[in-house]
Amino acid sequence: AILEAVSIAAEKFLQNESWAKDIQEILRRLGESAAVSRAYIFENQVNEAGEILANQRFEWAAPGIEPRINNPELQNFSWRAADFGRWEEELSQGRMIVGHVRDFPGCEQESLASQEIKSIVVMPMFAGPHWWGMIGFDAIKEERQWSAAELEALKAAASILGTAIQHEQGEQALRRTGEKLRLLTAELIHAQEKERKRLAAELHDELGHALLTLKLSIRSLEKELTPGQISLKKTANRILQSIGETIEGVRRLYHDLSPGDLEDLGLTTALRNMIEDFKELHPKIKWRVDLVNLDGLFDVPAATVIYRVMQEALTNIGKHAQPKKVSLKAKKKSRGISITIEDDGRGFDSAQILNDKRTLGLLAMEERIKILGGSYTLWSEKNRGTRISFTVPFPVPEA
Repeated sequence: AILEAVSIAAEKFLQNESWAKDIQEILRRLGESAAVSRAYIFENQVNEAGEILANQRFEWAAPGIEPRINNPELQNFSWRAADFGRWEEELSQGRMIVGHVRDFPGCEQESLASQEIKSIVVMPMFAGPHWWGMIGFDAIKEERQWSAAELEALKAAASILGTAIQHEQGEQALRRTGEKLRLLTAELIHAQEKERKRLAAELHDELGHALLTLKLSIRSLEKELTPGQISLKKTANRILQSIGETIEGVRRLYHDLSPGDLEDLGLTTALRNMIEDFKELHPKIKWRVDLVNLDGLFDVPAATVIYRVMQEALTNIGKHAQPKKVSLKAKKKSRGISITIEDDGRGFDSAQILNDKRTLGLLAMEERIKILGGSYTLWSEKNRGTRISFTVPFPVPEA
């Protein structure tokens, strides 16, 4: 029966279920199968002095048996200070403690007898090479001779639980690392936006003004030319045309770097202006735009993320897709917004291209959306087009 309980525990962990969620049920199955008084798990911690402290984390007690899970003496106790140095030595080396309490050293008997324990067996639990803690059985009503099968089954349970704990610790470490990376990414994106605004201001205030001054100067010079200086007039016109095109390029670059429309006019107008600018650059593309009013739904940083993702998607279409049609839909749902951008262009092998370092833009789009707590999907096939969909949840109101 106890082997069956261990098997059930193993099956749960093979299904990648959280060990902490099911541990109480597992202890119950183990305790009832072995017909013991208590089944429990202790976890080790190390204090600032380097001492190993034991803490009872989980317990199952048979009907009529007093639980000990709330006993303060079983929390943060030092093995050595509590005269259980022998246990620390044996368990840390992977050896079990088993027997009748009356046969244990006197210092151990006193503590165990206060818990009415007559016979006991504890197995060390290792998470990888680390001694994590122990799992044990108590017999209270009468002394108990533990069979070889029961000892092996408890040893198997300790191994299974240790593996699960190691897996959970690894998952937690990955989650913490992911959270730190996401926080770092958010800071980098914030710094990037700040730098973009600075560059945009320099383009507008310095280069833009310098070009405008140059244009006015050449136009003034052109007016001073005599009718006979036709060649110089043509040259001046060509220079003026070139400066005008450069000013227009600077204007587009300024808007790309710092979407002023976003803060001044709102997200909806900023997106519509961006789409109109894209249409002018690619007049042969047929558009279908279904854009609901998104103003007032997000703060400026979140709206900027949405704007940048859309900007990156349109930039990729303009550079690579060569489509005939582009569809853009933005819908408002109960918990957030959903946006889909689809084209019928060249497409690509999405699985292959995402491993290419040149596709950092696609990865950055996904990361930006995840920072907002949203979801992002990319579908593409060669000669069948590309579809990017993402959702952004509404911000949670502050309490």
